[in-house]
Order: sequence, then C-alpha cells, then structure tokens
Amino acid sequence: MMSAMKFTHELTYDASPAEVYAMLSDPAFREEVCERQRVLRHDVRVDSTGEATEVRIEQVQDAAGIPSFAKK
Repeated sequence: MMSAMKFTHELTYDASPAEVYAMLSDPAFREEVCERQRVLRHDVRVDSTGEATEVRIEQVQDAAGIPSFAKK
C-alpha cells in the first residue's frame, strides 16, 4: 500500500490580494504558464460560483530526467 505524500509550496507576490486573485484566476495567464513550462499537453478550466473560484489545470509533462521508479 502506498502512503500519501503532501507537498506545500508557498508563493508571495508584490501586489495586492485583488491583483493576485485576478492573475491566478485568469485562464490566459494559466495557459501562458503552461506554455512557458513547455508541458506536452494541458487543459485549463476556471469556474466561478458566487464567492468560490475553482482553478483546474491538467498537464502532461515530459518524463525526461525523472528517476525510473518515479516514471510509473
């Protein structure tokens, strides 16, 4: 049985919370990030309902350079 792994990554921005929210929930920004990361394929969806916003990014990345045990 595999145990779950948890990753935490904290980012700070030199902008107001409203500006950061606008940037991170902009599909065009998310598309550009995927292109600059050179992912093989990606799908970006941003859905807002009331005060909630869901950003979903599915991407396929090249496995070059990844240890063989991690490629599975």
